[in-house]
Amino acid sequence: MCSANCIDLNNIDLNADKEIIKSIGKTLCNYEVYILDKFMKPVPIGVEGEIYIGGAGVGKGYLNNIELTNKKFIESPFKPLLKHSNKIYSTGDLGKWTEDGQIIYIGRSDFQVKINGQRIELSEIENTITLYPLIDHAIVINKKHEKTNSDYLICYYKSKMNESISELDLKRFILKKLPKFMCPNYFMKIEKIPLFSSGKINTKELPIIKISEMNVINYVPPETKTEKEICSILQYLFKINENEIGKTTDFIELGINSLNSIKFSYMIERRMNIKLEIKDILSHSTIQEISNYIDEIIKSNTHNSKNETIKKCGKEQFPLTSQQLGIYIDFIQNKNTTTYNIPVSMTLKDDINIKRLEYSIQKMFNRNKILKSKYLMNDTEMNNNKKNNKIYNNIYGIIDENAQLNIEHFSSDKINSFVRPFNLEVAPLFRVAIVDNSVLLLDIHHIIVDGTSISILIRQINEIYYGVEKTFTNEEVQYSDYAWFINEKKESKEYDEQFKFYKEMFSTMEYETPEIPMKTFKNNENNENEIILNSMNNKKGKIGTYQKNIKKELNERINNYLKENRISITSLFFSIYIYVLSKYSKQNNIYTSVINNNRNRLQCEEMIGMFVTTHPLLINIPSNDSFNKFINENMKTLLKVYEDELESFAGLTEKLNLKKLNNCFIYQPENTFKSKNENNIFKNNEYNIFYSPNDGESKVNNEQSLTFSKFDLFNIYDIDIIDKFVQSFEKVIDQIENFGNIINDIEYIPDNEKNRIIYEFNCDKYEYENVKCYHTEFEKVAKEKPKEIAIIYNDIKINYMKLDEMSNSLGHLLLMKNVERNDIIPIITDRSPSFIVSTLAISKAGGAFLPIDKNLPDDRILYILSEVSPKLILCTCNISEIDIKIRGKYNVYDVNQHDYNKNINQLNNINEIQDTCYVLFTSGTTGKPKGTILTHYNLYNYIKRYPMECNSLYSLMKTNSIRNVLGITNFSFDIYHNEITYSLCHGLTIVLVSQELSENIQELSQYIMKNSIDFINTTPTRFELFMENELFRKVISNVRAIIFIGEKLPYSLCKEIHKYSNSNIYNGYGPTECTVVCSYKHITDNNVTIGKPISNNFIYILDNKLKPVPIGVEGEIYIGGAGVGQGYINRKELTTEKFIKSPFY
Repeated sequence: MCSANCIDLNNIDLNADKEIIKSIGKTLCNYEVYILDKFMKPVPIGVEGEIYIGGAGVGKGYLNNIELTNKKFIESPFKPLLKHSNKIYSTGDLGKWTEDGQIIYIGRSDFQVKINGQRIELSEIENTITLYPLIDHAIVINKKHEKTNSDYLICYYKSKMNESISELDLKRFILKKLPKFMCPNYFMKIEKIPLFSSGKINTKELPIIKISEMNVINYVPPETKTEKEICSILQYLFKINENEIGKTTDFIELGINSLNSIKFSYMIERRMNIKLEIKDILSHSTIQEISNYIDEIIKSNTHNSKNETIKKCGKEQFPLTSQQLGIYIDFIQNKNTTTYNIPVSMTLKDDINIKRLEYSIQKMFNRNKILKSKYLMNDTEMNNNKKNNKIYNNIYGIIDENAQLNIEHFSSDKINSFVRPFNLEVAPLFRVAIVDNSVLLLDIHHIIVDGTSISILIRQINEIYYGVEKTFTNEEVQYSDYAWFINEKKESKEYDEQFKFYKEMFSTMEYETPEIPMKTFKNNENNENEIILNSMNNKKGKIGTYQKNIKKELNERINNYLKENRISITSLFFSIYIYVLSKYSKQNNIYTSVINNNRNRLQCEEMIGMFVTTHPLLINIPSNDSFNKFINENMKTLLKVYEDELESFAGLTEKLNLKKLNNCFIYQPENTFKSKNENNIFKNNEYNIFYSPNDGESKVNNEQSLTFSKFDLFNIYDIDIIDKFVQSFEKVIDQIENFGNIINDIEYIPDNEKNRIIYEFNCDKYEYENVKCYHTEFEKVAKEKPKEIAIIYNDIKINYMKLDEMSNSLGHLLLMKNVERNDIIPIITDRSPSFIVSTLAISKAGGAFLPIDKNLPDDRILYILSEVSPKLILCTCNISEIDIKIRGKYNVYDVNQHDYNKNINQLNNINEIQDTCYVLFTSGTTGKPKGTILTHYNLYNYIKRYPMECNSLYSLMKTNSIRNVLGITNFSFDIYHNEITYSLCHGLTIVLVSQELSENIQELSQYIMKNSIDFINTTPTRFELFMENELFRKVISNVRAIIFIGEKLPYSLCKEIHKYSNSNIYNGYGPTECTVVCSYKHITDNNVTIGKPISNNFIYILDNKLKPVPIGVEGEIYIGGAGVGQGYINRKELTTEKFIKSPFY
């Protein structure tokens, strides 16, 4: 196969089918072949990777070339097949495994390149091009763009008979046979193919040419009138030279997107009187194609030639636009707020003439009439609408020509008084101040400007100052004229069509406002992996933006992807935003909104006013579509939205009764403020906007580079959760080459966090030298502490030796009654020592005990018994009320009648650790009770590791600070193991409480005091009832430890306990199916979590696709490890559903 190995390491059956013959066979004896990814990890079957060879045939290296030897002959990351063969050889060849272990050879890795995220075999492109009838030979190489550093393909070709070739025809030929990403970007004709003396192609001798020169060479000038007009429009849009754009230019490759395609459409309409749909533009992407399409429309006389323009009205009064109306409605209800103030600060250059600056500001103010506007509403109308909670209809704006702008001057120590609420009924809604002759401050109400308007007015000030402003006449349209224009359009059919779009969207899907954690739970680094059972309560916070740079390499990959797939960057980022939001909120229908700049009309480009609109959207996450398809569908939706200049969120909310929204997607490609004049009154050519919601302030720096501030997440979430959101956003972008995969296969959790969630948070493992059964562990304690009291029940005391002997005696009886390993023996008793003796006896006989509450309804008891069909039932004489129903069908033995002095010898253990130890039936509140099967290993791990997980509890036990444990739990609930099983295996004393006593809190409190209880296990609800008793509150002062299990623990209960006791409080968690508890936490502050997994237990928080959710995000808890039981009795289907194979081990 290669000279670095001994001749041939594979063989193949040439009689096999054609697909197999493509392979290079299977590995020979004593050879090792690995196909690995770039991280030296094995790739799955059918996935391409580099071939590495190990074993007997691998040589020692290269003569006199240590560096290359170290690069190619590397240490094997795998256990070697043979001794002395720990090196593997990096072949540089690409291949993939077949299902039967054969290797498909793909080619050399150095003959492959990656363009736009796609791996390309250059020879395949060359072979395709040579099929073109006029081409004799072709060479395709990849290059780096000298400006953008992005990859591109260039084709050198030699034509037959030196004939000229149409590049456009050649491209069309290639695209019929290859995907577009494999079509060269540039073509160059050469006279001959440069060769080495060996006959191989010498690519170094190919002509070197720059892309800028290549554009000129490939330039095909526009010919028709339409082509010339389209070229002119695109030159204006993209600010490119005339000789860089011709009839073969693909304007999608120029960078046309969702936003500028709308502007492109309006410019065509304005200049050529033709209205084009965005889809028409995207489907005819070369100048020649779109020009031919336009010419055909003109020829057929089917085009829409309405060519709407905004006309000068000259009216002082004007209607509010929908954007203004939304602000007005909110502001009028909260008049004393600065929420809608937009303060701006600019540092002035040192040599600025302040008087000239003031003149420039005043001239700009007088030029833009909207800055002199005020807003009024009829008082009667206002009162009526407040009562009816309807949108105000009798609101109007007025241009107050008498409004004067007062430019304030003050020192920096007075700056805090500058931003203050506006009165919308008094013009101007615009303030200016100069601070210490060095800083210019503006404060403008949002109802009259948007972000682009601020950039425009600042640029106007700058241009007026330097005398380079554009000529301005009173005939130019103003924002008030635009308001009248939009008001008239709302009566048109176009408005009905736009409303229909939203109505259909919100009527076809159910939705809720996305709810994600408002903050991460993080007291300190040590408890970041603790688990919270419920999501945080939402609290309104500050509005702001989050900014993070995208790495240059990733930025290049994004640009390549956009060009290759012909989608806009807005659609890409929006789709990723929606996908990540769906993961954080656990919703498939995402209710969100987008911000539209809404300046598609040329007349609005330089107009100051409030144009920005918020559009509500409802986006479904299709589980079976590819991410590429998802993006394309979203692009269609966004194009529709960005063409909408009539609807607004406020209007749609009233008409469609939309729910309250808590998130918004904004994409701003660049800062609009770019002074074309070299002179500038401001330092650094930049300004800062301060948002001040809730009377707070946060700074936003406008940058030119592509950063995450370009998708501004206006939310009310903690910075920690936003940071995680953005990390997930980055993770998705980093898989941009895999967007052809099913959408839910795209990972969104960063690798380091995913590793922590799955492995580091579950790394507490303990290996036992010898796993024992519950009863043998008890026997060990009984031998060590024979005279210690094991059980107190009223006035009865039973020591460990006596309890051991009693259980032996009953165990022998069970053997005589043919009880065998794994036989399930029900126990129907009251809360008494008889139950404890019975559990031990059944275990010693090899059986599994099943506690049944004697107070259950008869039919429930009979159902449970029918599920297990027991050989024998142990009970006490006081259950005679159901004795008639069960004695005829089952063998019943009254343990109270047993002679415990007979046959007290030790029984031999016949159980193995995977044998069934006990069965518990759930309450059946959601249906019929289901019996959960737990093994001896399950219970042993709980017994041994449970106290070890919390140092304070373990210390209390070791120092004998905990001795007497209250036994108050019903035996049919697994909490009793915390009281009974746990205590017996650690030499504690169980103080049993009868049913009657547990229901009388006063007498129970006396009983606790009498028996010096220092350890209580119960549910929070039950303990809260106990706390209502005054005596109980007194007696808990001596309790050293309280463990709560079974319910969510409120911190208020912990606080209440600590008013009366210094007891250690622990919060445990674990379903019956996972052996009592699988995690718990010592509660020392108000962070009430369920803690971390106990040893050998694993806890995962997953979404509905069984994938981990990020830290701080809500998901369903899944439990693995030593505590997980065997499933449900006679419920195979439910067992399969609930006990699933771990996706991580």
